[in-house]
Parts: sequence; C-alpha cells; structure tokens
Amino acid sequence: MSRESIYQTRIKKFAAREAELTAKSDKLSNYRFITFLAALILGSVAAVGVTNYAVMGILFFLSALSIAAFVFFVLKHRNLTREEERFRLLKEINQQSIHRLNREWAKFPVPEAPAELCDLPHAQDLDLFGPGSLFQLMSTQRTPQGRATLAQWLIERTSPEEVSDRQTSAKALSKHIDWRQNLAVTGENLAVDQAVIIPRWLEKKTWLTPQERVVKYLQYAPWVTLLSIIPTVLLAPLPFFFLPLGAHVFLIRKRKQQVEETLKDLAGEDRKIRSYAEIFAYIKSCPVKKGEIKNLIPKINEAREAMENLNAIATSAAARGSVVHPFLNAFSAFDLRIVKRLEDWQAQYGDKFSGWFEALGEIEALASLSNLYHDEPEWARPAFQKSGSFEATSLGHPLLHEDSRVTNDVSVGPEGRFLLVTGSNMAGKSTLLRSIGLNTTLAGAGGPVCAGKLTTPPLTIATSMGVQDSLVDGVSFFMAELQRIKQIVNLSIEERKQGRTVLFLLDEILQGTNTVERREIVQRVIAHLVKNKAIGAVTTHDLALAESDELTKNADLIHFREHFSRNKDGKPKMTFDYKVRPGIATTTNALKILEVIEMPV
Repeated sequence: MSRESIYQTRIKKFAAREAELTAKSDKLSNYRFITFLAALILGSVAAVGVTNYAVMGILFFLSALSIAAFVFFVLKHRNLTREEERFRLLKEINQQSIHRLNREWAKFPVPEAPAELCDLPHAQDLDLFGPGSLFQLMSTQRTPQGRATLAQWLIERTSPEEVSDRQTSAKALSKHIDWRQNLAVTGENLAVDQAVIIPRWLEKKTWLTPQERVVKYLQYAPWVTLLSIIPTVLLAPLPFFFLPLGAHVFLIRKRKQQVEETLKDLAGEDRKIRSYAEIFAYIKSCPVKKGEIKNLIPKINEAREAMENLNAIATSAAARGSVVHPFLNAFSAFDLRIVKRLEDWQAQYGDKFSGWFEALGEIEALASLSNLYHDEPEWARPAFQKSGSFEATSLGHPLLHEDSRVTNDVSVGPEGRFLLVTGSNMAGKSTLLRSIGLNTTLAGAGGPVCAGKLTTPPLTIATSMGVQDSLVDGVSFFMAELQRIKQIVNLSIEERKQGRTVLFLLDEILQGTNTVERREIVQRVIAHLVKNKAIGAVTTHDLALAESDELTKNADLIHFREHFSRNKDGKPKMTFDYKVRPGIATTTNALKILEVIEMPV
C-alpha cells in the first residue's frame, strides 16, 4: 500500500470516529440542559411552591439528584470533547502528511525555527527554513523544544557515532505511526506556549526552607488546628481553635510579599505544566528502546515523575484565587505550605530541569526524522567514513516531488578536489548544488537521504549561492559576495586546523565584476580552498574558466545540456533532461531563449 493510501485510510477512520463522538457529544449537551433545568425547577418548586414538608423533602432530594446528574454529564462531556478534539487533530495530521508527500507546501504548516539559525548564509542558500524548506518537510511535532532541536540538528555538525544512534532510533520508530501521531497530538497544547516560567522560578533563592522552626511547625499546622477543637469543646465557651487560626493568618501576612513573589509565576500555569506532565508520561510508553532513545529514557522517566509532582503543586496553587482560599490559609497556613513544597521540588529537581527538556526536544526531533524514514522508504540511510569523497548514486533534490525529480550519480572529492559544473541557463546547475548541500544536511542530522546510496565523510557546509546587496549597510552586491567568500576561505582554514573538511558550494560567483578579474579571483579562491583540503562544487557560465590549467588540475569537469527543437508551427522549443555529463558544456542558450520567448532583438 502506498504511503498516500495509508494516510487516506487513516483519515477515513479518524473522521468516522470524530463524527461518532460528535453525535454523542450533542446528546450529552441535551442531557446537561435537561438535568440542569430539572434541578432548577424542582428546587424552585420545593422552595416556594410546596407547604407539605414530606413533598418538599422529596423535591429537594430529586433536585439534588438532578444536580449530581448534571455534574456527571458535565464531566463526561468534557472528556468526550477532548477525545473528539484528539481525533480531529489525528485526521488533520494525516491530511497534512498527504500534502507533505505531494510537496504541496502552502497546505501544511510552516514551523517556526530559531531566528539565529534562519539567518545563517548556508541555511538561506539551501532553503533549510521557511516556506518550501527542508525544515517544513521534516518537522512534524509540536513542542518548541522539538522544533528547536530539529533545527539545531540541521545546522550543527556532530560525530558519526551520534548520527548512527539517531538513525537507528528514527528507523525503528518509523514503524510506529500511531505512537508518533499521538505524540504530536499530546504536544498540541504546547505548540505555541513554552513553560518559560519554570527556569525563571528556579533561579530564585529559597527563603522559607532556612527558617527551620517555621518549616517544622508547618508539618503539623493542620493537626494543631484540628486538635484545638478538643479544648474548645471541653472548656466551652472558650474558642481555643482561634489561636492556631490567628497564628496562621499572622504567619501568612508577615511573609505576604515573599509568598506573592514566589507563587506569582506559578499562578495560571497549571494547564501548561499539566500538558508537559502528560507528554512526558506519554513518551514513557515509547515502543523503541534502542539507539539514541535508549539514552534518553531515564531522563524522560525522571521528568514524568517530577512534572506530575509540580502539576500537583500548581493545581494546589490555583486554589489561591478561589473563595475557600482564606479558610485554607487560616486552617493550615496553606500558602506557606505550597511555598515549602515548591522549594522542596526545587532542591530535588532544580539542576536537572534543562536535561529533561533537552531529552523532550531530542525525542520529538527523532519522531520527525522517523516520519521522513516512513514517508520516503526508497531513500537511503547514509554511511559515514573518516575521510574521502562524497559519493552518491541517484542523488536527487529532496524538496522536489518524485514526479519532477531527476537524479544523478555524483562524486565530490577526495580532499583537495572539486567539481566544476558548466552548462547553460536553467539546465540544472544550481539544483545540483542544492541537492548536494541538502542531502549532506540530512545525512548529518541523522535522516535518510534522497539517493540510492550515499557515503560521505563528516562535512561542514559553506555556500555562496544567493548573496544579496544591502542598501541599509551600504554594501554592494560585489562586496557582499567577496565578504561571503572570505568567510568560506577562513572557515576552511579553521576547520582544517581541527582536522575537519569543508564542503563548499559556489554558484556563479563574482558576476558583479568583469570577466578577466573574475577568473583571476575565482582561481585564487579555489586555490586557497584546495590548499585547505576542502571539497566542493563550483558552477559557471564562463567556459574559459574550464580551460585554465591552474584551475582544472584539481577539478572534475561535468556539465548539463539543453535540447532545441521546433513545434509543428515552426516555433522553437527548448527542453532539459537535467542529467549530468562528463566534460565541459559544448552549447549555450541565451540567444535561443530570446527566440523561445519571442523577444525581438
């Protein structure tokens, strides 16, 4: 069964279940109304319309039963509504998956990535983020931590061993579509919100715990209040129970400002904290326990327990806005007891918090990778070697739909060698560079690659493909491009010192200057990169560059070709096969394009 058929089947199943729950929900809404109305009528009649006490008692009893039934239906309706929403989201996720398969970019969400990563030059050149990007294709999970981690994986360079662990986990997780999609649904409440209040609170100094006498008393405060009733009863009418009540109120008022400062960030956050507790609890059920996930499970288990405890504290804190709050304070010094529970939680878990959320982000990023393994079963799992060439068979552009994607066998390297790519306009040169860059990014993140087979050393990507001038900064196109090239050369020097290899992708560079100087600069730039053992690919229209012995001694020459024919009406027609061929391009097409678009010259 095709992937699209799998998703279509799931959409039908979830839509049917949603419709069934909607019908039940409508019935429960009617029951809620009927029981509420019955309670109101029976209570009103009993209160003002009946003088017989026996009848009045029966009516009040029936009114109480109606209220109990109303509460029951309210709770049942709330649970049913949540379940209905879950199936609606599952239906939506599967519909988005079909759009993702078909590369219908406008029909599924563009996830937000950290701005500092989006602004990186090679991220812009390779379309890593934003609409129609690799990140949009891959990011299927909901939490901010998951999105941030996946974005970082697309940028950072990590060890082949860690990449292998990610591959193992993601490949295994790709078989569990139900678990992945339910993880996304569980994280839906966190798609926008992030519990930033917790780290901010953890930075605060504890103030109650050092007060040992007060802390000791708080352990027994409710019992003191209860026991004070005994002498009150025995020695009536002396109200002894007012003594602990007054003491509790005094303790609270004396520390009111500190209490407010400690609890204000927790107020209203119980829903958000509960959502985090739920997603950690759900991750505990992960069916895969190997690779990268195996290392994360202990942190997830600890986080689940800790967040459930914090959720209980936050739920208690939410009672501070209720009508019973003053009575709770008087009975047991309620606010101080919450502060103590918070400080105990901070002492036990405060230094572990960041690790939990890193683990959450990694689990969600692995789920996104696994979705790509599931959706693209023909894509290869890349292999890493310590050094050597980037070698790929049937390499394609991962952001193109398979119906329009043309693949090529590509070899870049070994160290100190590069591809010199020639060919006419629109023939496929830039697409080839992006195919190399995007698949290198996928390989480094731990995902599958759009290729039949791919072997590569760990690579640091550097590009100059979409340089823009800046009127604000007073930087011309030529100067902006020179600055980018300088960054690439400097990067190759630094990476070489660390024993690492740069993959440079240069697309028609230095078009803002004359031909003679451009050739000279390009030769010098390439010489520096080759000297630093970098590998890469350079495209050019300038066929004279390919005739330079100084340049080509370290180059492998390939080219693209166009084909011209005429329609039955005699009009010219230009087509491309986008296939790589060895050697230098033998044709140009600029003048023929003018004829194709019927532009008079």
